[in-house]
Amino acid sequence: MSTLEGGKELPEVGDLPVFVTVFYKASPMIWGVGTEGTTRDRILTACGMILRNPVFEKSYIVDKEKLVLKIDVMTRRQLVKMKSKGGGAHVEPGVHGMMLQRGDRLFYQLPTDFIALGWEQPGDRARSRKLRMLSVLAEQAGLGSKGWRNGNVYRFRTVSFLQEAPDYVPLPLYRGFPSQKKYSVQDIQDAALQAGRHLLQNVQPSGRFRYEYDPFTDDASGFLEYNPTYHATGLYALSVLFQYSKRLEIIEQTKPPLLWMLRRLEAPLMEPEAAHVAFFGNARTDASAMTLLALTAMPSKVIEELGVARVNRLAYYLTLTARDDGRVYPTYFHKLLGFVPERPPFYLEGLTLLALTRYYQTNKNVEWLLAARKLAAKQIADFDAGGRADTWTVQALADMWRIEKDGRYAEACFRIADAILKAQFTNDRRPYADYVGGYDVAVPPRVFSAAIRAEALIAAYRLARTWAERPTVTGTPSCAPPDFF
Repeated sequence: MSTLEGGKELPEVGDLPVFVTVFYKASPMIWGVGTEGTTRDRILTACGMILRNPVFEKSYIVDKEKLVLKIDVMTRRQLVKMKSKGGGAHVEPGVHGMMLQRGDRLFYQLPTDFIALGWEQPGDRARSRKLRMLSVLAEQAGLGSKGWRNGNVYRFRTVSFLQEAPDYVPLPLYRGFPSQKKYSVQDIQDAALQAGRHLLQNVQPSGRFRYEYDPFTDDASGFLEYNPTYHATGLYALSVLFQYSKRLEIIEQTKPPLLWMLRRLEAPLMEPEAAHVAFFGNARTDASAMTLLALTAMPSKVIEELGVARVNRLAYYLTLTARDDGRVYPTYFHKLLGFVPERPPFYLEGLTLLALTRYYQTNKNVEWLLAARKLAAKQIADFDAGGRADTWTVQALADMWRIEKDGRYAEACFRIADAILKAQFTNDRRPYADYVGGYDVAVPPRVFSAAIRAEALIAAYRLARTWAERPTVTGTPSCAPPDFF
């Protein structure tokens, strides 16, 4: 009998089991489980289960020494009371496996199944993720999607290793992947280039990005679902990558999605001297702002080829959407109505501000600066009133200080950057090891959230370096840069 966390016990149907999973190129993963004897005995039992699997005979006609094995040793398990308030114990994707008990039969779902099979969906909450895992587990057990309701549900954790070859030392895994403790500058550069290649490989012949794809169902985002703001974000990412890598082929390969976006630049209904990004009649300001931001990060010759007047019309449109009170119309239709919704997109004002400050540094038109001043004042006031820390605003305020050398902008930039850091998971504040460096705006923390905040903190860091070397200027901030500088 095994005692579980919380004093619960399982019937005597085996001690803590060992799972073995086999991999080879494009062949399906197959796993077996051993529950009796020593750890070695359990590994051999699991391997024997794999060898007897009919799928193995069909898909693994290869030298057995070329196979890769993953070994998961269960270390602890806990009863999940699904009927309790909140749906019982938290189940962390990639860390916890699920186990369903029906009488003396046990059905397992390994911790990495959730990641490997791509079950997560946008906007998932912890309970909905757990229910999806249980539904799939019950179906695999032949009990129907709701069969888990008639059994006991457990979560469990494992210690995992990868055996890549018979003479290799087993490689420890975390969430199914090797745990990398340190990163060099070269590692970061390589990762950035790989991310850029991924974006470019997902440019369709039409110039659109394929920004949503499920490799297991072969489903991709459709034409009617397309979001021009996401498209412009892809352009911005590629243009920033060029800035740092100086690889001309990136700009050449970026031309198809850039031309796709530029074909959607048109004059608003009542503003022939302006231009905005319109898609199916919907002219969202964030798409126009992100497009301008992407253009400012590209080589100057790109803007010259497009025509400065054309880009000026886009910048001018943003000045039209910026109200005197510092708020921004989310769409052109809102501007026509003179109406700003109570809750516009959180990032809209900061993004518009950053696009204008970046473009002003390329094209010093006072209209861009006047609009930026109004937006910056509103962003600072919003932060002072409610602590709302926007990542685009941090970068824009750093730009505003460089443009006007007004210490108020530097002070606000440092304070907002400090507030962003307070939401970061650290070694002293994290539920799981790989949460460190992420932010608690989502659980599990998102790579995108961490990336845009890192970009903001880098901007604040550069301003702090400049600030330390500055000559005396009017409006010296009353606070020093945060400790992390």
